[in-house]
Amino acid sequence: MVRIDLGGEHDGVLPEQSLERLMMIARALTGDLSPQEIVEIVVRQGMAELDADGGVIAVTAPDALLAIIAAVGTTLPIVSKIGPLKISRQLPITVAVRDEIPVWVPDRDDARLRFPELLAASPDSRAWAALPLTARGAVVGALGITFLQWSEPSASPSSSTASSRCRNEPS
Repeated sequence: MVRIDLGGEHDGVLPEQSLERLMMIARALTGDLSPQEIVEIVVRQGMAELDADGGVIAVTAPDALLAIIAAVGTTLPIVSKIGPLKISRQLPITVAVRDEIPVWVPDRDDARLRFPELLAASPDSRAWAALPLTARGAVVGALGITFLQWSEPSASPSSSTASSRCRNEPS
């Protein structure tokens, strides 16, 4: 399973506290960067690694919600259309958190079957993925990404693809 470990609950420390600690460490190491800038760098690097057009990080919040702490690229209009991210909603990012699994939506047909609400909010996107963010075994949020153009790449042993990474298959 693909996971990004943020540290976490250990000896009574909550995942949110671990995230804050990670951000404090990052601030100390990066000097003048704000926590928001650091999170945006993480989103942009994830997008770059997967050749994505948009990215978002959402973290768990009270009342069974996910709170978006960064949105970059094509996800900005999607975020405004989609509304509150209740964990019970059927969206890739909520499923990644709720079910603690990476979610890959390779095309609009798959989205229509599994995530119909996603199509209305993201009419220009062609593929989506969401990866849970964990803190010592507890999911604390997810990285969501979107692709404006996507087609399964040709099989090449050296090819590094979003679908293989999100499915946790060797590339």
